[in-house]
Amino acid sequence: MNDRLALRLSDGWALRYDAHQWIVCKGRKLRSERKWHAQTYIGSCKATLRRVLQEIGADITPAAQSIIDTWPERFVDWRKANHDSHSATVDRFAA
Repeated sequence: MNDRLALRLSDGWALRYDAHQWIVCKGRKLRSERKWHAQTYIGSCKATLRRVLQEIGADITPAAQSIIDTWPERFVDWRKANHDSHSATVDRFAA
């Protein structure tokens, strides 16, 4: 999988991304490391991301929610702002 961490949503959930979409992942601890498994892919907008996160019951910390709230509405705009520059939200653990 050629994706990167966008944001840890909670201990068991993460939001990753590739060139085309956000990837909602659920974590499973195996031995001493956590393995991430894609649950769904969202390439459109933040409203869809929020709806899907709620529908699948993803745990989101208040800090992670605050970060998502600051993101642009569309994935393509978020990618333009974050993919190349790796701003403060990228690879940030919000617990």
